[in-house]
Amino acid sequence: MSSCIIQKFSYYDDLTMVEKDVLARLEDKKISYKAGERIREKGSGFEDIYIISEGWTYVSATHDKSIRTIFDFRIDGDFVGVGELSFDKHLYDFYALTNTTVCPFPKAHLDEMFETSPKLRNIFFLILSREQAITNERLISLGRRTAIERIAHFICEISIRFDVIGGSMKKETEFPLRQIHIADMLGLSSVHVSKAMSKLKESGFIDYSLNKMRILDEKKLLSLSGFNPAFLLPPVKKSKYTDAET
Repeated sequence: MSSCIIQKFSYYDDLTMVEKDVLARLEDKKISYKAGERIREKGSGFEDIYIISEGWTYVSATHDKSIRTIFDFRIDGDFVGVGELSFDKHLYDFYALTNTTVCPFPKAHLDEMFETSPKLRNIFFLILSREQAITNERLISLGRRTAIERIAHFICEISIRFDVIGGSMKKETEFPLRQIHIADMLGLSSVHVSKAMSKLKESGFIDYSLNKMRILDEKKLLSLSGFNPAFLLPPVKKSKYTDAET
């Protein structure tokens, strides 16, 4: 299996063999979890950052009356925990959505990476900036987009995140999410999600079945969602979606 983190960092800049070796060491240790297992509990001591090697995971919090909020789904090559670096204990729960392999590494190892290569340090902060932009877009969805627009926007987002190296929309992706997962992330009820997904399918925008999502009409999906991929792509990269109408 190729290194997810090397692929991810290489997207932002060319890497030397020394820099690739530093990144590869972050993936030396691998731990597998079954679907539904909690990888890390809110309130536990914070020692490790995680890289997703394979599978789908999510970061969440449960509020009063067992109301769950999912902040994001993390997939191959994504970091988990960098938003909590300044804390001694974890602020959120971290779950395996599918059978998942993660690579934990002590947060202190970031110092080695930064000292070895200023380039790796700069790329790391570019990645953090991108993750913040994803969060900001999610807030726009929660506050300003209709249910069907929120879901269409998320489908566009995840399809590009799966093809981050190519920077284009993947027409068919793994999609193990259930209606309740989408609802808990986008602030909707399962009924709203069901109706919106059915409308997207009936209108010929998408097709989906158990664990698979296919985009049938890319232009219409982009137009409906008002999706602009600028928040996913580094400025130096060009995407065929850059000039899409919003």
